[in-house]
Amino acid sequence: MTVLSARMNAVFRRLPPPRDRASERNRILRLTRTEDQLGEDLKRSLREGRGRAFFHLAIRMETIDRRIGLILGDLGIDGCGPGPREKPLQRHNLSA
Repeated sequence: MTVLSARMNAVFRRLPPPRDRASERNRILRLTRTEDQLGEDLKRSLREGRGRAFFHLAIRMETIDRRIGLILGDLGIDGCGPGPREKPLQRHNLSA
């Protein structure tokens, strides 16, 4: 999860923002940097067996994801958030 998040954040950082949306992009970049650090802290807490810290960090990470989703939604980008699947994943078909 943390590796995927870091990769997605890295891709987002490389996208050029429209001039009229630079402030939103900057807010998202700040949030993704925080999220990347939380991901590292999350992995460290897991390795060290600190369960309470792990869950606290996971909740903070989810809160940041929601904030990013709200900003993207305000920009009219609604395809990035989780939602119901049309049909469940099949055992051998992970492309669903």
